[in-house]
Amino acid sequence: DALLKSLLGSDVDVVFMPTLLDAYLADDRALLASVSHVDDWLPGIPVRMFHGRDDRTVSFFNSSNTLQKMWDKGAGSLASVTQCTVVPADHIPCVPQYWQFLIDTLGPVTKDL
Repeated sequence: DALLKSLLGSDVDVVFMPTLLDAYLADDRALLASVSHVDDWLPGIPVRMFHGRDDRTVSFFNSSNTLQKMWDKGAGSLASVTQCTVVPADHIPCVPQYWQFLIDTLGPVTKDL
């Protein structure tokens, strides 16, 4: 808790599970693996991911690996990754293009967007 408070401050607006940080610091790879696999499922509705290939904050591998796992389970066209085209395609430079992707993707199924 002290480490999280030191890193994030006291007025942070997100919640972290200290269990994960504890497991990381203890090098408890089994626990980390058991709670980290959120991509091994077959979607029943479209899953549209957006990612920049040069992202240094969240590795592009996360999206490409998730996509491959979903395809392996039979997702076909239900799962896709749209790549950010700005140069460099890093996390922050891709934000404006992400918002346009979000509006273009959700706009047709929302009201007054």
